[in-house]
Amino acid sequence: MPRDMTACGRYPPQPWYKPIAFYSAVRLGEPEQLAKIMARDPYFITQDNGAGAPVHFATTYRQLDMLHHLLNCGAEINQRDDRGFTPLHRAAYLAHYDGYMEIFEYLLSRGADPTVKTEDYDPYLDPGRKLAIEIAIEDEGIRGQLASLQAKYAKVPKVRVPHKDMGCWWTLYDFGYATVRKWPANYTHPYPEEAMRALDSAERRLARAAKAARRAQLEAEARAGPAAKQGSGFTPAKAAAPAGATPVCLEGPQARLDDTEVAQPALFVAGLAAAARLAADDPVVKVRGAAMAAASATGRAHGMLTVIGLGDDVLEPLCVAALARTPQGTVCQVANLLFPTGRVVSGHKDALAEVQAAAIKAGAIKAALLPAMAGVTFHEPRIPVYSNVTAAPFPSAAAIPELLARQLVEPLVEPVQWEATLMALARGPGNGPAAQLWELGPGAQIKAMVKRIDTAAWRGMKNVAA
Repeated sequence: MPRDMTACGRYPPQPWYKPIAFYSAVRLGEPEQLAKIMARDPYFITQDNGAGAPVHFATTYRQLDMLHHLLNCGAEINQRDDRGFTPLHRAAYLAHYDGYMEIFEYLLSRGADPTVKTEDYDPYLDPGRKLAIEIAIEDEGIRGQLASLQAKYAKVPKVRVPHKDMGCWWTLYDFGYATVRKWPANYTHPYPEEAMRALDSAERRLARAAKAARRAQLEAEARAGPAAKQGSGFTPAKAAAPAGATPVCLEGPQARLDDTEVAQPALFVAGLAAAARLAADDPVVKVRGAAMAAASATGRAHGMLTVIGLGDDVLEPLCVAALARTPQGTVCQVANLLFPTGRVVSGHKDALAEVQAAAIKAGAIKAALLPAMAGVTFHEPRIPVYSNVTAAPFPSAAAIPELLARQLVEPLVEPVQWEATLMALARGPGNGPAAQLWELGPGAQIKAMVKRIDTAAWRGMKNVAA
């Protein structure tokens, strides 16, 4: 069987003649053409390209003279294909057709071994490894003739079964026909690519073990730190976290933490706890947070309205009219172009209510608030919150519903702007100095990414574990 040379960095050996030329010479019974090809490409004599070696082809195509020629030139009479068939198996399988009984007898006379069994190639419909005679059609006359021939040539010395890689071009090319022919059938050669894969596998196991140990260390630190469990971390995080996430984050088990269903809420809990700890430990953060909270105490609800069945020439004037009937500073505009006569209007809910009523009156097929946003009130962000759609902060509360909708959909068809977001964070607001970056939660993966983007920001970046 061919060696697995995947990702080994080598190009397959290229014969002078294409394999189809050699196999066609065998199939058509042209020994002169065969001799010409073998003078340049001697390894073709046992090469198996997936459909069997040349001796299998000569048997299948009933080319007795070619079979005789191949064996005289060094072909292996007991070579097995990918199902474990020798030429004798193929001759037995076709023995009820004219000419194949003679080939079966000839193979026996040359030392073909009738005790060689196939692989278990059909474990569902016809399970078990089989002798050549068991491959033949279930006919007493045919199987009786085959048994008689086996008895007739029982005293002929049997040729040994060659190594399984006798038909592999890679092996013949690397080690030579004469060397591979000496290998016993059960010999396992230490191929370099297999040794490399074993080494890579061991290294990956070590890397996974190191990662697990590091995670366990971080969890132990989180459990041991009184500030993390009491005042500044997991206590406020527990109130906002999904049910059951906090105990798993603190106590494990590891297998449960690795489950995707739990991993994301656990990261959420760790981030909340780290943010709370940062706010408690850093007076600047605490004061700034309190000031921003006071500044955002008031606000009007925002939403998104789907309108179907109206053209832009009708819908846009309805938005303008709604703005005229609502307080100054109201937002109401077409935010998403779904399809012709299918639009999403974004803005304050009182203005959207005006547009909804007017759209229905104007003949819209549908005018309804988006369910996902209908029950959510967005306030002006207290701190800059970056969108992975624009790699920039949400400009206002009115823009949040639209960008959140895009954030859920666009990653399916467009790249997430993660690198650009990190670059924007590292640059800081405006043209001022680079911002102080904090990574919240266990690990330092984001810091490792920042190192590749902005070394100055990376040097000053800090991590806050929960």
